[in-house]
Amino acid sequence: MTAEAPIARIYIQHKTRSLDHPFDYKIPERLAGGVDAGSVVLVPLGRQKALGIVAGLVWDSELPQSKLVDIVEPIDYPPVPPRLIELALWVSDYYYCSPATALGLVLPPGGLPSLVRETVDGQAAYRLKDPSVKPRRVQFARLASDAGPGGASDTAPGAASDAAPGRISAPRQRVLEVLGRDGDLPLAELCRRAQVSLSPAKTLARQGLLEIYEGEVRREGQHYYGEPEASVNELADPLELNPGQQRALDTITGRLRTNDMAERRRPILLEGVAGAGKTEIYLRAIEAAAASGRGAIVLVPEISLTHQAVKRFRRRFGDGIGILHSGLSLGERYDEYMRIRSGKARIVIGPRSALFAPMPDLGLIVVDEENDGSFKQENDPRYDARRVALERARLEGAVLVYGSATPSLESYHRVTDRFTLRERATGASMPAVEIIDMRQEKDPIFSRRLAAELDRNLAAGGKTIMLLNSRGYARFLQCGHCGHVWECSNCEVSLTIHSRTGRLLCHHCGYGEDMPDICPGCKSTDLRRWGVGTERLEDEVRRRFPEAPVFRLDADTSRGYGAGPRILEEFGRAAGGILLGTQMVAKGHHFPEVTLAAVINADLSLQFPEFRAEEQTFALLTQLSGRSGRAEKSGRVVIQTWNADIECIKMAASQAVDEFYTSELERRRRLGYPPFTHLVNILCMSRQSDKSGKAAEFLKQKLTPAATGGEQILGPAGLFRLKGWSRSHILVKTGSVERTLAAFKPVLEHYREPYAARGVRIVVDVDPQWLS
Repeated sequence: MTAEAPIARIYIQHKTRSLDHPFDYKIPERLAGGVDAGSVVLVPLGRQKALGIVAGLVWDSELPQSKLVDIVEPIDYPPVPPRLIELALWVSDYYYCSPATALGLVLPPGGLPSLVRETVDGQAAYRLKDPSVKPRRVQFARLASDAGPGGASDTAPGAASDAAPGRISAPRQRVLEVLGRDGDLPLAELCRRAQVSLSPAKTLARQGLLEIYEGEVRREGQHYYGEPEASVNELADPLELNPGQQRALDTITGRLRTNDMAERRRPILLEGVAGAGKTEIYLRAIEAAAASGRGAIVLVPEISLTHQAVKRFRRRFGDGIGILHSGLSLGERYDEYMRIRSGKARIVIGPRSALFAPMPDLGLIVVDEENDGSFKQENDPRYDARRVALERARLEGAVLVYGSATPSLESYHRVTDRFTLRERATGASMPAVEIIDMRQEKDPIFSRRLAAELDRNLAAGGKTIMLLNSRGYARFLQCGHCGHVWECSNCEVSLTIHSRTGRLLCHHCGYGEDMPDICPGCKSTDLRRWGVGTERLEDEVRRRFPEAPVFRLDADTSRGYGAGPRILEEFGRAAGGILLGTQMVAKGHHFPEVTLAAVINADLSLQFPEFRAEEQTFALLTQLSGRSGRAEKSGRVVIQTWNADIECIKMAASQAVDEFYTSELERRRRLGYPPFTHLVNILCMSRQSDKSGKAAEFLKQKLTPAATGGEQILGPAGLFRLKGWSRSHILVKTGSVERTLAAFKPVLEHYREPYAARGVRIVVDVDPQWLS
């Protein structure tokens, strides 16, 4: 029914109820003009009240105007940009999650304020609880309005006689000089720069020579990012572009200028070897966007990569950089969110969550290292930032650029505007790569060739990066007498040995137990450690090369606040040295002094039964190889493997990029896997081992009749128990996610709550990165 006044269509954010559809509310006359798309409002919900987000104003409602209830009042809370609401609702539809969950992606850090129900005079009343995060306010200092530039030439009327120019003490004089030079400053920062205590500043305030007032300050985390340093990224200064770079840049800037929205929204892929100058193209494209008054978002796959990117971008663009990721404190994230929203930060850098930054006038989105699987979130909402970036670019009319030395097969196959950069921007040659067959070696960690190369590289003052994609000291512990293997009590996986803490740990759920002395079954003390992890590799490197600086970067050493970037900083400053770790060391780092890269067990990632295993292995080896020889000195790469005949390893060593993609695409086509289909993985999960399989089998029977669009339904198949949940999954291959979910949604919705009542969760993972 058409209304006489606009109606607010609102999504309720409720803590205990799952509300998957919007509600229509009237906007009372007293609020006319005060409620719009993105507003946060207080509304009646049955006999209670709740907070909701206005998705938009409409004129038609299924209910007559007389049956609609009024909004109570708008909340003093930053409104959510309407396009971000539209993006969140698209995420809700495409990735099959609740609107409330998807809208949580676009809310300011800390989420909506809590609504507290109270009883006042026997009546229910509601109030907003103080937000969990708010602006930080501190004392600032500024020169008094009648003080001279140095603060000592014009004594304020009524000031004490010792305020005369010749009688101001040296500490107070330094305070005035800093204020005259640098302007208003937080009081603590003023004292730091002037190298004084608070006392001189407060004395000057009493004398009327400076004023102290309260203001907001940005929680910047400077101890985490530091100041830009030329030594860290010497390529941050503008370089002359080679013809390949120039063609790519011309296309991007042309898209930024065009009024043809269909052309502007076509994504661009930069397929360039490590060191090909992709970042320089990004920087110049951002300059072009900024020149037209538009902002940019740059996504990186790991928090640790944010560090170097921020430094490089700050050298080019100054402090107009916003940083968003979970490694910041909640207060820091809030401050960054508000800086971005206000337009003070026109460039945003961060991992996948930075895609939802409230950037006004967004003109450019860059997804760097787009092949990386970490762009896919593995918990609800299970979105893929690479696909969501495409949708945000469409909504904003922005240009989307993917970049990688090893693009994902989906992008390689589907993106038609592709630019291939096969030469390094500095003219440096690609490193020489050698494959070592470890079956011919006595030492399971160091081949004779790798040991010799390490000696040679350290003697020459070069740096080395070593990759071993396995954490801990050893991969599992086994009784040498009866064969017992220690396993996680929550997951069907072996526990990893961590010798530094003397613990056996599960890398899936975090369960741990102390290292045993005897086997619980046969009481034998013959306990054997199998496999090699980064912890053991570090011990071996330190033992063999006691004079070399050694740095380890993995999930264990980078867990603390800012720990990962600090490790990279220390490695960057060291004279020589070895950086070792998991795949974190292979991604996107630029250290000109690195002249040797080594892979300890190249076929480790091929041991997982995943259809992307070959692609991931090829990308990881290629990315690591690109860390070596990026400056004047030539680089070398040593790849150690227990099977030197594996094709993807040989292709990575020979840099046969096109040959690998042609071969792998043919294999995927033959098997019916992405990029030739989409996958929808439907998991049934239960704490009781017998329920998940039965539920999945029953659900498949109900879904099969709905599969009228040519979907192929495989399974159900059992998966290993994870975090205490027994799991069984149904794999659907489809040509259209939207069509398949539209057909399956009535069935899934019908059985979701009855299943939950029986202790079975239904989880839908669209475009899964992994199937295990």
